[in-house]
Amino acid sequence: MRVFVIGTGRCGTTTFSKACAHITNYTAAHETPMRLDLEYPDNHIEVSPRLTWVLPLLIDRYPDALFVHLRRKKEDVVASWVRRGTHRGPGNWKPLVWDRPPGDFGLVSSLCHNAMIGMIADSLMFAKQQMRLDLETIRDRWRSFWDRIGAEGNYERSLAEWNLRYNASTPNP
Repeated sequence: MRVFVIGTGRCGTTTFSKACAHITNYTAAHETPMRLDLEYPDNHIEVSPRLTWVLPLLIDRYPDALFVHLRRKKEDVVASWVRRGTHRGPGNWKPLVWDRPPGDFGLVSSLCHNAMIGMIADSLMFAKQQMRLDLETIRDRWRSFWDRIGAEGNYERSLAEWNLRYNASTPNP
């Protein structure tokens, strides 16, 4: 089985991949450079917001894959994008859609978030297998993901990864 974890970015994908590193019967990777042939090995979990842009192609190529939509509250995603600056995330998208001064980056980020969420929702209607996990409640639902893919490995260490913050735009408390 192939598992594709998508989201907007700034939604916990780094932590998701760290948690998946404790699964022994799957390989897992985060934001692997995308291959033009979209070739991903079996028994692999690919975690990347960038996959959002090719989601319909992945659903067509891998009809039996599990597609996981990792979500985080919109205001938290937008605030994180703004803190990180215009050189990442929606900053790459901004020249395509918005001709505004840099002070409007919050608006650009909000628009980018809405567009990505809409594309994900529209595309996942065609996926045979899908799952939605919200960052704010993922510790409570991690077992359902683990069981759904038939994961083997160290569940407790995997779950413990959700107590850590990786790639945070603000320091750990």
